[in-house]
Amino acid sequence: MRVRRIFSIRFTVFVFVHLFMLARGARAHPLLQDRIEATLVANHVDLDVYSSLRSVVVSTGKALGDANYVHAPELQPIVERHAEYLLRHLKLAAGNQLLVGHVVSSRVLADPQRPIHRTIDLEKVQAKVTLSYPLLHVTEFLTLHHDCLAEFQYAPATPWNLSYQVFLRTGDKAEPTYRGLLRAHERLRLQAPTLQRSNTQSPLPHQSLVEMLKLGILHILLGVDHLLFVLALMLGAIRLSRLLGIVAAFTLAHSTTLLLAALNLLYVPPAIVEPLIAASIVIAAFQAYLSCRSGAAGGRAYAGWRPFAVAFVFGLFHGLGFARGLSAALGKASGSQIVSSILAFSVGIELGHLIFVASAVAVATLAVPRPWAATCRRYLSLLVIAGGTSLLLFTLAVGGLG
Repeated sequence: MRVRRIFSIRFTVFVFVHLFMLARGARAHPLLQDRIEATLVANHVDLDVYSSLRSVVVSTGKALGDANYVHAPELQPIVERHAEYLLRHLKLAAGNQLLVGHVVSSRVLADPQRPIHRTIDLEKVQAKVTLSYPLLHVTEFLTLHHDCLAEFQYAPATPWNLSYQVFLRTGDKAEPTYRGLLRAHERLRLQAPTLQRSNTQSPLPHQSLVEMLKLGILHILLGVDHLLFVLALMLGAIRLSRLLGIVAAFTLAHSTTLLLAALNLLYVPPAIVEPLIAASIVIAAFQAYLSCRSGAAGGRAYAGWRPFAVAFVFGLFHGLGFARGLSAALGKASGSQIVSSILAFSVGIELGHLIFVASAVAVATLAVPRPWAATCRRYLSLLVIAGGTSLLLFTLAVGGLG
């Protein structure tokens, strides 16, 4: 008995420390998606790289200072360092020959007088870096590849995952066309016949919708805040029928706000959304803890309508969090492109939830003996409360509610 108690204490401390470390970085998912516009003009190729300030900060290792707000001119030295970083890690080849480029310009795409919050605006504000590569001969195809941010850790054993939406234009005044998603350590080939096609905007190809589906799945499986909330809902649902109903309420809520936010019909500042997401974890886990107290008033209360209300109300805010991950991925998509992308991303989110729920149920069924089930649920609920509380304190400390 004493050995089991010591093991339980050590396991509890280990899980709490791990949750705290994850919560420290949970304001941003490790998934980042920036944009590249390649322009083929006469005898050179220009790459306009649009990077979020999050990418800039990670690549340079430079925080935006101790003050809550900075201005665009103050960020110029950091953006210049990011431009040099891109030049080293973003590669362009003509045929089989690697091209040697140089930095043309770099700047923050923000009003010089507008204050930029050092944490809240990291995904909203972009920096534009223009790289130019001379073409010494006629080529049949261009090839892009990169390993940007791959050497930086978002969390233990979890590197940053940066991908680029690539657009192509032939001529300075032509409209860019979408050509694919470029992920780290992969290659994207732009064929010469493709360069000569009409430059009218075309719908996102099938492979792009598959990428949006994958992005939705990874957004869930790598998002500690969303996983903790779903886990809290699972811990409070003793019967499978109640679990399905709670998940349905959560799905209805987050799908509604995700759609509205993605279509720019609804906006709530991240400084409000993120603390509420963290608070939802604490509240859902606390109700799950009460449900484990057999015969207690809290357990009877949880058996009514409250878990459905918690799942739906806080699901509205989780949908706004999902929308932040989707907005950068949409790039310059418009019309039917936006609808199909939102649909693919939403399906990916639900698949991510299904994978997590099925995995958790399988592990619990195989690893936890039935007599210990209630005890394990109670202790795990306390751990989720601890993780949610640390996340809540962190989001309030770095972002505030203003």
